[in-house]
Amino acid sequence: MLSKATAVAGLLTLAACATPQPQTVANLEPVICPKLEANAEFSCWWSNNTAPLSHCVLVRDNNPGCGIPARAIAYFNRGVIFDRGVDHDRPNGTWTIATIYEDEQGRIGQLLLTENDKYLDVDRQAAAASKHTTPTNPIWPRWPSGYEGGPEQVR
Repeated sequence: MLSKATAVAGLLTLAACATPQPQTVANLEPVICPKLEANAEFSCWWSNNTAPLSHCVLVRDNNPGCGIPARAIAYFNRGVIFDRGVDHDRPNGTWTIATIYEDEQGRIGQLLLTENDKYLDVDRQAAAASKHTTPTNPIWPRWPSGYEGGPEQVR
């Protein structure tokens, strides 16, 4: 048989387990996503001015919580043509950093800076895409000699 003291101690232990523990509420700061400033950076393969960016991988989300990376991936999946201009042309393609922003209308794209203003380059990008109704195929990236292995690397 249990003594009264043991029984009381057991009941107190059960009561302590059944008592809800105080909840700690995290002090969550609101996420600030300044338009045309919040951005995410991607490393992408640029083949040429008529081929879509490919192999885009998130490098840095400069404003976590704004949701730019997931929307940027959808943006890249639509076949973004990035016209780097003649000065930056590389005949075999190159890796590039694409910084993606959001504007006041919720659109995602690359920033274009002018002397007095900054805005997304969506109109020029759309014009480039419509100019090339059938984009050229990307020139698939190749790592420098010695960094890739496998039978497909033998020329």
